Amino acid sequence: MKPHSLCLVLSEASSPAPEAYPPATTWLEIRWDKIGTPPTGWLEALRHSYDKVIYTLRHCGTLSDTARAHCYGAWIAQGVPFVDIDYQEPFLKELLDGWAVSPTRLILSRHIWEYSGDLNRLRAELRAMLALRPYICKLAVLCQSAEHAAELLNLYREFRPPSTNTPPTDDTANLLIFAMGAVGGFTRLAAPYLGAPYTYAAYSEGVAPGLLPASLMQEIFNVWNEE
Repeated sequence: MKPHSLCLVLSEASSPAPEAYPPATTWLEIRWDKIGTPPTGWLEALRHSYDKVIYTLRHCGTLSDTARAHCYGAWIAQGVPFVDIDYQEPFLKELLDGWAVSPTRLILSRHIWEYSGDLNRLRAELRAMLALRPYICKLAVLCQSAEHAAELLNLYREFRPPSTNTPPTDDTANLLIFAMGAVGGFTRLAAPYLGAPYTYAAYSEGVAPGLLPASLMQEIFNVWNEE
């Protein structure tokens, strides 16, 4: 069975040094909307240890859309490894129009905050996102029941994601689909077994409902991989 990858979500600059991260950690996401100003050398140390670093800047109330678009544009111009941009960002098209010469890869995200079990709606969302040819297409859905959360996992089979080393085609990409909220933890654990390039984890508890601590996810993967 293949090793499973964790993406450690870093939401504060006091996060420990990379050598303290669980062994399954192969991706890092820096939440710049939460992290503030990191200490000198912090980012350099991360990039020295990891080549799969995701830059994310969500709407946070302190930066305008124009300011956030400028940040994303600067990162793309610098050629950072990955950026995570929400599909509904008003500046998405502008960024895509100027992207061609950058090696930065796009993780295109869509967060659904109200879901009543309409999978056709999610299929339509995925198709619209895939049309933009992101490297990774991420769909996160807030589910109120475990049944609705489990239904999401059928989308992996329907859209047949290739491996992370395969460039996206017009109708496929590397898929990452999971349920947000307290009932969705198992979908995060299942994601790598269904073809997702990684699954998110927190260094400590309480970052977001359903986002499990990386140490716990590492323990579960270790047990499952022994079977």
